[in-house]
Amino acid sequence: MQIEQRLCQIFSDKKAIGGKRCFNGFTGRYKGKEISIMPTQMGGPSAAIAVEELIRAGAEYLIRVGTCGAVQKDVEIGDLIIAISAVPEDGTSRSYVNFEPFCPTASFKVINALIRAAELERARYHVGVVRSSDAFYAEDPDTIKKWERRGILAFEMEDAAVFTVAMLRGANAGAIHLVNGNLVKGVQFAPEDELKEGMMRAIRIALEAAFMLS
Repeated sequence: MQIEQRLCQIFSDKKAIGGKRCFNGFTGRYKGKEISIMPTQMGGPSAAIAVEELIRAGAEYLIRVGTCGAVQKDVEIGDLIIAISAVPEDGTSRSYVNFEPFCPTASFKVINALIRAAELERARYHVGVVRSSDAFYAEDPDTIKKWERRGILAFEMEDAAVFTVAMLRGANAGAIHLVNGNLVKGVQFAPEDELKEGMMRAIRIALEAAFMLS
């Protein structure tokens, strides 16, 4: 089940939004507050489109919920990662700044809300830097070891684009990830049925953070 479908089960007063380019989202109420959900699809290009259009529609705060592959030994499968920034090894975020040096960074307001919500949930979580890249299966042992030494928590594909667009457009973005593999330990993907509760925990934390920010 997709993240947006799971979120749909929690909301009341739902109405469909979007519908173009497979961006099929909805707006509903969570604890009485109106919150919109929109899938970003996979990778930086589609994530950037989603963020651009959400901001144009009036979004001020954006929280991405996704998965990632850990590259630190103490990060377990099923843990959560709250990103503070993303190493931009993708093409999309770098295109936005003409390939000049830039640090895509999450909003402190969103980071703080996610941490507070994770504490309320009593979740096992980590806060730090992730790496965004375009090639899902391209990671080799040398690349993994290099970024492990540099203290990067995990690899994923969209955060750099999401944070960059939000920063350039004056919005506040953040991200929370469920760890579904540990590349240092040689586990690329854990079975999906083992991750269901972890994903629901990430969803609850994101919703609570959005509620705090609304």
